[in-house]
Amino acid sequence: YPDFPGYEGGDQMIRIILVIISLIAATPSLSALRGSSDSFDSSSIRAAYLNRGMGARGVALGEAYTSISTDPSAIFWNPGGIGQAKQLSFLLAYDRVIEEVGISTCAVSLPLTANFGFAGAVSMMSLGSYDSYSDAAEPKGSKSASSLWALGGLSFANPGWLGSNGWTGIGTEFIKDIDESTLIAFSTGTLVHISSKWDMGVSLLHLGPEVDGFSLPSEARIGLNWSNPDRLMVAFDY
Repeated sequence: YPDFPGYEGGDQMIRIILVIISLIAATPSLSALRGSSDSFDSSSIRAAYLNRGMGARGVALGEAYTSISTDPSAIFWNPGGIGQAKQLSFLLAYDRVIEEVGISTCAVSLPLTANFGFAGAVSMMSLGSYDSYSDAAEPKGSKSASSLWALGGLSFANPGWLGSNGWTGIGTEFIKDIDESTLIAFSTGTLVHISSKWDMGVSLLHLGPEVDGFSLPSEARIGLNWSNPDRLMVAFDY
């Protein structure tokens, strides 16, 4: 890759990274974390919708967004991608799950300095309404059910031991579940520019303690993408 200053041995490095990805993919501990909102055990997992995906672009790309994240949804896919924001950006989205059930999201990202970036998001899952009754079985009218999810994160330029090319970030999550209980979690991730055409991203999402025997849908993601600017991009996520 002669067009990447100071970078030599590109082909060998790519082979090494692909081997690392293969080894990680075969690791049971990672596979145990990886999942989707449709595959978690509802008897032990709360707020499985957290892994449903955020933003139209990442979802439209088949969720292969860990090594690409450039918009406010980076706070969800890979906090390290927050640092790629070049200007103040907003994201508004509505995900209709089924009738009367949907997820509304508002997110923002902005660069703080040349080496730091910030992103925040608020999502609400509306679950429709239900009839409420008193202890004496007297009707009290209809109530709405919802779950609130708030995120905030910072990203900073990678240190020298990561090659100084790319970003690393960390995010904090607050979830107010349907039963009014509050859960706290964090996410972290890094995005490394391997060369002018190759990027790699790794993230750990929704990590937190169990509450009343329930845990959040923790997830580990790793992604790799190759791009020829303004022509083609190929991305892979696990």
